[in-house]
Amino acid sequence: IDIRRARKLKRDLRNVADVVFRLQQLHASEVAKQEIDYLNEWLPGEEWAGLRRVIANWVANVLLPAELKEFPGREVQDLWEVREMFDDQVLTWSEKIEAKGVARGMAKGRVLQLIECARVRFGASVANAMEASLGSSLPESALQDVTEWVLQSRSGDALLAKLRRI
Repeated sequence: IDIRRARKLKRDLRNVADVVFRLQQLHASEVAKQEIDYLNEWLPGEEWAGLRRVIANWVANVLLPAELKEFPGREVQDLWEVREMFDDQVLTWSEKIEAKGVARGMAKGRVLQLIECARVRFGASVANAMEASLGSSLPESALQDVTEWVLQSRSGDALLAKLRRI
């Protein structure tokens, strides 16, 4: 299936395979609910129950980001359960992903600020060593400690010694 062309297909030309490919590309729960509704419509009755169950478990246990899973790894019986998972979400996927990206960006920005602060206090060689040691990311739990170390260390060597403990 050519996914780029498939995006433009009219509903009457689409099929189950197309919906499965679209589910892999999802960025919003509203779109997911619509795609799941199509599957429920196209796979009615007991004869399709097994396929609906397989697709439902695949969506619930593979496609859903971990933070959206109410009970990770649980067996889902049908697509309506997956539909309810999407209904129960306060934020859409894209909003959660965006919030996570913003948090990462802010943490990265704080690390870069700490490196720049170290450059001003202790010189380029300490800042470069700090950057090599930390990279551009640092666990949130360590940010406060490193901030205090940069501000309170008496020398660049003392700061670098503390950073080696991370």
